[in-house]
Amino acid sequence: SKRLLGADILHPNLARKIRGNLSAALLQNGDFYGCIRECSTIIQEDSDNVKALYRRHLCYVKHGEFQKALIDLRRALRCTPLHPSLKRSAEELKRGMNQTHYEVLGVAESASFYEIR
Repeated sequence: SKRLLGADILHPNLARKIRGNLSAALLQNGDFYGCIRECSTIIQEDSDNVKALYRRHLCYVKHGEFQKALIDLRRALRCTPLHPSLKRSAEELKRGMNQTHYEVLGVAESASFYEIR
């Protein structure tokens, strides 16, 4: 990832804040790959950065990369287990994964075991 005008070396905490703000803007504007890139850089330096983990999780969900989204969400929940947005996302992700599995199989959610086989 590109350096932020030398801030990465001289002021790493400032660079992390700038990247955090940039990742929020990228997410809001729908540049999910850009947001993933910036969040990944933050996470490399601060593996427990909940905001970066959560934003990257949201981007992975948007792209249907549910396993990666789940990994980030679990890491964020380990840091702040009572955070309401994280808990809500966990439930939504669980529903999304189940819904996707049914869609892949081409059956309704109410399908019986025999219909799924």
